[in-house]
Amino acid sequence: MLVARSLSVKDAADQLFLSPSAVSRQIQGLEQALGKQLFIRGNRSITLTEEGEGLLQGVEQAFSILESSLKALEPSRKTMTLRVGAQQYFSNNWLFSKISGFLADNPGIEIEFESSQTYQPFDETLMDICIRFAPSQEDALVCEPFFPQQAVLLAAPSLVERFDLQENANRASECEWLTLRSQPDLMQRWFEGQGDFSNHRCIQFDDAQAALMAAKEGMGVVLAAWPLVNELIASKQLVQLGPANPSLSSDYYLVHPKSLADYPPLVLFKEWLKVQALLSATKQ
Repeated sequence: MLVARSLSVKDAADQLFLSPSAVSRQIQGLEQALGKQLFIRGNRSITLTEEGEGLLQGVEQAFSILESSLKALEPSRKTMTLRVGAQQYFSNNWLFSKISGFLADNPGIEIEFESSQTYQPFDETLMDICIRFAPSQEDALVCEPFFPQQAVLLAAPSLVERFDLQENANRASECEWLTLRSQPDLMQRWFEGQGDFSNHRCIQFDDAQAALMAAKEGMGVVLAAWPLVNELIASKQLVQLGPANPSLSSDYYLVHPKSLADYPPLVLFKEWLKVQALLSATKQ
């Protein structure tokens, strides 16, 4: 078959790790057994006879049928899909850096992400489970707290140096405030009792991730969620100014339909998330 495909005794011999003469003897034996000439031999070439062409087509069809039959007997690889929804802030600063570990431990599960910049109501047609900050409670949904967080004040190293914030964290109130439209009074609550900031200049953002990126560029100070920002602090991209504020604490929730509570990929993912959250909470 190799000779018929390549029309070269030498090439076929090389692939079979035989000598060309050994391959030629096998061809001659086949022709004698069939009583038909399969090849026309020239000085430096070899071609198939009509009978040889017919035999090649038949053999290739037979091998194709055999391959299909063998594949049909192989155990099918069952892959289950889990659709996960999360806001970009949470995904970018925590989930995406860890998810490869879950996938490596669970090769039979495929993840589909539904990402959003802002809070979106749970949509069962788009996701099986989502990670939400302060979700609305609904009878058909499980809303389970799993990731406690506290507010920390952050600034870029350049801003820390310019205002000497490492030694005088209270001077952070003099910097630009990078705030969210959804939480306009959060920075006021952080600096409560330090003065009247009713007219303090703020730069507002619709998206927490954008505010964080602006802080990295030295545009001002920002309140962020610990321990989500642990890696940014550890890599010195941002500097934490003082301890976390326990009075400005809240939780992320795992939200999923009650009907999927026993779905194996979801059960495994929930348990993995809880372990990862516990590990993060111990890394301050």
